[in-house]
Amino acid sequence: MAVVLPELARRVWRWPWSTLLWLHAGAYVTRLSSMTDWNDYVANVAHALGQPTTRTPWRRHSRPHRRRFARLSRIVDQSLGSLIVSMSPFPIPVAPFRPGNQAESDAVPDYLPMPQGMRIYVAPTLRERCDARALGSARGVLRSVLGVLAAYEPGTPSEAIDLTPYDRATLRVLNDVLGEGEVSARVDGAQRSGGLIQETVFAGLWRVVERNGARPVDRLEISAAPAMLAQPKDPAQPMMPLPDMLPLDVMNAPLILSEVRDSAARWRAGHAPHIVNLTLLPLSPGDQQLIDAVLGEGAVQILSRGYGNCRVGSTAIANCWRVAYFNSQDMLILNTIEITDLPEVVRAAPEDLADSRERLTQLIDWMGEA
Repeated sequence: MAVVLPELARRVWRWPWSTLLWLHAGAYVTRLSSMTDWNDYVANVAHALGQPTTRTPWRRHSRPHRRRFARLSRIVDQSLGSLIVSMSPFPIPVAPFRPGNQAESDAVPDYLPMPQGMRIYVAPTLRERCDARALGSARGVLRSVLGVLAAYEPGTPSEAIDLTPYDRATLRVLNDVLGEGEVSARVDGAQRSGGLIQETVFAGLWRVVERNGARPVDRLEISAAPAMLAQPKDPAQPMMPLPDMLPLDVMNAPLILSEVRDSAARWRAGHAPHIVNLTLLPLSPGDQQLIDAVLGEGAVQILSRGYGNCRVGSTAIANCWRVAYFNSQDMLILNTIEITDLPEVVRAAPEDLADSRERLTQLIDWMGEA
């Protein structure tokens, strides 16, 4: 097989450029011109392999030029290899691939497992035997919650409803109908007893149990995020200085920590979050260890379960958070450092708050029928 030079194809033959010549021992067999469909091309190639050799077809010219091109024909036939760019032989027989001519096997496609375990809203249920008095008391609490939720504006301070005065039967009904949402949090600290936070199935409605003294304080908070998360009572420490001598495998950690220190010092309430994406940076094991040691661990640990898991933790630096995203196979897909008062992934969106108002209204009507 050979490729015809453009000048030769134009002057000697009436062939379009992009023409393939099929040769056997330097003699002309046939040609394939212009672009064709792949199936047609494969069929033409298979046909060309079985054709005998013949003389090169020449372009027709007027009588004065016949003698000239007859001489040129002999020259080209004798030295066709010098006028055509030859390619390597084609010893492999061409066989078209089509459905049905491939051997059957037991092999199956290998692909990554599909995501599993996505959390969705599930309507709450009540126990078969429920105290009517406790049911009415819990319905009154939810009416109060609905009133606060209807008046709540995103960005305003959270509103709380104290659940300490209610008995166990009422709290049991509230536990059943409110359920557990996507976000859970734990707050610890040396200067306080800490607390537990659980989002209910209604986004923006949080169950907060604060261990304050001998008796815990149980309350419902209506807000994008509980105040205990955004305003920890324990003061954060300034970033510790880097040691003079660093391990040999530390490369990018000093520059990252310098960026985090400067961003945390400049950040103020209302500023946009500053995010450092560690996933896109080349980090050695020494870099990871140095970043973990310098940032430290804070009092707040948050787990957001939705389409996979998102683990959020405060650091020893003020307004500095570690945020790690995992897929449903618990594989780390995004690792970031965020400079903000609270990462956005923890907060309930305004659309979620509006949806919670609608669903809570339906729940109160359903409890009234029950």
